[in-house]
Amino acid sequence: MEKQHQFTSFSLFRAPGFPSHTFPDPPPFHSGLNVVYGPNGVGKTTLVRSLRSLLYATEQQKNVEAEATLVSGEQRWHLSLSQGKLVQKRLDTGEQTLLPGRNDEYAEAYWFPLHELLEKESSNSVFLQAIQKEMQGGIDLQQALHNAEGLSSFSNGRIQLAKRVKETYDAVAQARTELLVNATIKDEIRELEKELLRLPKLTQLLNHQKAVQAYLLQKAEQQTLHTRLDSYDQRLANLGEHTLDDVLALEKTLKQAKDTLSEVVHSIESDSQKLSDLHLSPAFQQNNDLLSMIAHRLDAIKDLEAQVRSAKKDAQAAQEALMTWEEQLAWLVAKAPEQTSLQTMVTKLTELMHACEPLRCNLALTEATYREAGEIVALDASEPEKLLELKTTLLLCIKTLAKLQSLQKTKPYQRWPLIVGASVLSVLGSILGLVFSPGLGFLGTALLAGFLLFITKKTTNEEYRSLKGLLDTYQGQLEKQKLSFGLDSFDLEGLSALLGTVVARISAVGQIALENEKRRNVKQAYEDAKHAHEAWLKAWNEASSELHLTGEPMLQGSQFFNFSSQLKDWLVLLSKVQQTSETFLDLQKELQAETSDLAVLCELPDEQRIDIRARASQLAENLRSAKNLQERLDALENQRKREQKKVEDAEANLQALYAKFELDLHDLQGLQMLQQNYGEYRGLLDQMRAVKLLLDGFSAEVGQRADETTYEYITQALQQTEQDIAYLQNVEVEKAKKQERFSMLCSDTKLEEALFAYETAKDALQQQRAKEVQQRMVSLFFEEIKQQTESTYVPQVLKRAGMWLLRITANRFSLGMGNGTFTALDTTLNRSFSLSELSSGTRVQVLFAVRMAFLEMLESGSEYHFPIFFDELMANSDDQRSMSIAQAIVEIAKDRQVFYCTAQMDEVIKLKEVAQGKLEVIRLEDEKRKYRLQESPFTAVKVERTPIIELVEDYQEYAKALGVCAPQLHEPVGGISSWFLCNESRELEQLLSRGFATAGQAERVGQPYQSRFELLAKAQALAIIGRPRVFTVHDASDENLKLNRSTTYYENLQVFLQEERRTGNDVLAAIENKSLKGFRDSAKDTLLTYMEEHAFSTADQMYPLSEILNRLCLDNPQMRVDSDEYGLVHRYLKSLDIEN
Repeated sequence: MEKQHQFTSFSLFRAPGFPSHTFPDPPPFHSGLNVVYGPNGVGKTTLVRSLRSLLYATEQQKNVEAEATLVSGEQRWHLSLSQGKLVQKRLDTGEQTLLPGRNDEYAEAYWFPLHELLEKESSNSVFLQAIQKEMQGGIDLQQALHNAEGLSSFSNGRIQLAKRVKETYDAVAQARTELLVNATIKDEIRELEKELLRLPKLTQLLNHQKAVQAYLLQKAEQQTLHTRLDSYDQRLANLGEHTLDDVLALEKTLKQAKDTLSEVVHSIESDSQKLSDLHLSPAFQQNNDLLSMIAHRLDAIKDLEAQVRSAKKDAQAAQEALMTWEEQLAWLVAKAPEQTSLQTMVTKLTELMHACEPLRCNLALTEATYREAGEIVALDASEPEKLLELKTTLLLCIKTLAKLQSLQKTKPYQRWPLIVGASVLSVLGSILGLVFSPGLGFLGTALLAGFLLFITKKTTNEEYRSLKGLLDTYQGQLEKQKLSFGLDSFDLEGLSALLGTVVARISAVGQIALENEKRRNVKQAYEDAKHAHEAWLKAWNEASSELHLTGEPMLQGSQFFNFSSQLKDWLVLLSKVQQTSETFLDLQKELQAETSDLAVLCELPDEQRIDIRARASQLAENLRSAKNLQERLDALENQRKREQKKVEDAEANLQALYAKFELDLHDLQGLQMLQQNYGEYRGLLDQMRAVKLLLDGFSAEVGQRADETTYEYITQALQQTEQDIAYLQNVEVEKAKKQERFSMLCSDTKLEEALFAYETAKDALQQQRAKEVQQRMVSLFFEEIKQQTESTYVPQVLKRAGMWLLRITANRFSLGMGNGTFTALDTTLNRSFSLSELSSGTRVQVLFAVRMAFLEMLESGSEYHFPIFFDELMANSDDQRSMSIAQAIVEIAKDRQVFYCTAQMDEVIKLKEVAQGKLEVIRLEDEKRKYRLQESPFTAVKVERTPIIELVEDYQEYAKALGVCAPQLHEPVGGISSWFLCNESRELEQLLSRGFATAGQAERVGQPYQSRFELLAKAQALAIIGRPRVFTVHDASDENLKLNRSTTYYENLQVFLQEERRTGNDVLAAIENKSLKGFRDSAKDTLLTYMEEHAFSTADQMYPLSEILNRLCLDNPQMRVDSDEYGLVHRYLKSLDIEN
């Protein structure tokens, strides 16, 4: 029996392009046709896409959050889609599995959107492949042809193989011809070797002739050069290549030395005159350390003058500060205390000040506790012991009475003696009656009766009697011990009631004793605190009297905190005044001493000591100039001596050179004439030396042969020898070629290789021919089978699609296939049209028919029918065809659930008309309007004046009356109450009366709230450092956190976060110490990055409260410990529970 998958309820929480919770839960779906109507953009397609995403794994699931209930026969299913994960669960068993009959590959067959059909359905190959396979009898013939490597025609590969056969055959013929031609090559090689025997002797002769010829040529060249050298001036032999340049350089050096010497002498005379003009005594000039001593003294005086000026300013400032303090705070003390005890007493008072508040608080606390504890309750000391004895007696009575009630007063008879005695007497009576006489038998009966009377007689129970006596004893003791307690009856119930009363009294007495002990301890603590406070007050009064403090109450105890620093400041000021005055006087004395020492050092008379620094500076300048002039004169004198030496050396060198060339001194013209011929002369000398070296290189035999012959004869002999050698070299080349040829023929396998290549090529050609013939036969066989199967088999899906198309086109078009795609046959024109040639409306109808037929084929082997989704399918059809499509849709809805989306009312009317009211129209816009009205219904608003909370003078109580919330560390400062920006109730009331309830509103009022707001923001920023945010389960489900939420480690993370409040640092620490297991490195890195970006974790060190306040004081001068701003920030940080 076929079953339908039907949606019964549906909820869409999030969808792309819409805010969360935009869609209401639609009304119950119809089991057949459901029409979703509404204008464009209202979300119809999104709704049905989400429904389809709950059935199949689609690409649109990523940003959809939805759930639905589905009925399939008698089974109910819960479908949910969240964060791209589709879950389908049976409600009766709780099993998570796939819907029966689900096939994600063909999910598109159930989706009929108009725009997608027009865009891409013509290129969808899923339906085409299925139809083609069915047309071939369920066999994929094309794949079979590919596997069998069939060929539609012969290839050209055999042509190359045939050419290869011919080439190898020609190579075999050529190899055979070469073997026949070269049979006589061995004899020719022997003849050539005989001729080559003369080559070594001819080569030796040629080398000897060439050496003799060269020797003769060099000898003739030597004679020519010798003749030319004899024609030059012999003085050229002493001349060098750079002789003229050397002489000119010496002449120039001599002239420069003379000029420099003249300048040096002039400079010596000028500097000597300047030195004498300084009028310095020889003692000053000879003292090399005098200049540095004067400069050192001047620097010391300059530094001392600066120190004196600074010390004077410091002394004046200290005196002014002391006077200011005395003017403002002289009321603190009745008179100035002794300087020696001021520091000690201030320190002691500071210590007592810190000890004051704990003593006061302790005294107040113990006093309040003492009052609350009350007076000690009177209690009899022996009462607990008596109660315990009474309890023991009661327990013994209860135990004895219970045991007594379980016993009987007399002992019962025992059965076995009765049975044995009766049996014996009965037997005895029977024996007597049978043996002796019947009368004796009656005697046995009498004995039996007497025995029975004796054995059944009851005896007293001794244990019962003993317990009864013991119970009477306990009862007597109880009468004496029961104190004031009454006993209703001496039975188990009365004794138990009395025992309960006694136990309660024992507990009450013990509680009273404990409370009395506590009261004693509280009283002792109160007396100790009182004595400690009185001792402190005595010490405080003694220290205050030493300092002559006034009797102001505000100077006692912790209140002294505001003034202790002022007394310390006074102590510092007094010390500073004394210290700066002494420093100023000491520096003045030191300056006078330095000035006197400088005057003595400069040997200045008394009348010139008025401006000692100027005189000393002028003397230092003169000494510096004199020193420079003397150093320069020494250097000039040394230079004069060097220049004089240069002049003398240059004159001596010039005189020696001219004498060497036999020229007069400074005869440059004669030297230039010699230098002009030196180049040619030097060239001839070099050639002469080269020729001599070449001649010395020949052997003695060559020289002897050259002396015996002439150049012409040796040249002719050399030419003849060269001709003979050239002939033999040609012979040698020919012999090498023949030898190589012979060696190749001897070891050549060319013929065998050619034969092997020929046979190989011929086999390859034959194999290729046979293979292609077989492949061609396969292809022909494939074409024949394909024609037969396509003519025999008509695919069921094509038949069904044709019926659907004829139905919705009023028999105008039928369906066919051609060229691998669908075609439509116009029955009127008897012509086939491809999809690209059809109108958009007809194309949609064709593809609708194909999809419906394919869907029927898919479900033919399954008992489950899935819902079908249509979207604007009739939009491009005329009235007649759209009515046919409507009829088809209604008929489809009889067997399955159908959803149709449209924005056209005429389509809704057609569907209603065809379905005869058996459908559900979901007016999505109206449903969304009702949903918004339900979520945000209109209510009449009555505006009333906001009452202002009555002013409370106590600022803390005013906060409670206003309901001020504590601030949160990671929430914006602008959201906290404006109570945190004020100090007084009236100041806050002014802000509240203007509606400025938050700090962000108050900050816009202006100063001082703006600066206070900035201070709180800075304090929050410092407090956040090192304090990460709390990481919750909701934060872990953030879609920006890319974690695999179907893993065990994610479930462990959720459990870990639900146990208690955890920060990101806690989570990362748990992962590191393996408390949270299963995190891979990639997941750990992803989690760490997300937490650092969103401030859930941090590696920074947190600042304590005191450090935050210190940093704010450094950055903000208006933040002083006694300022309002400091108190505001301190109060805000305390409200955040910042640890110190």
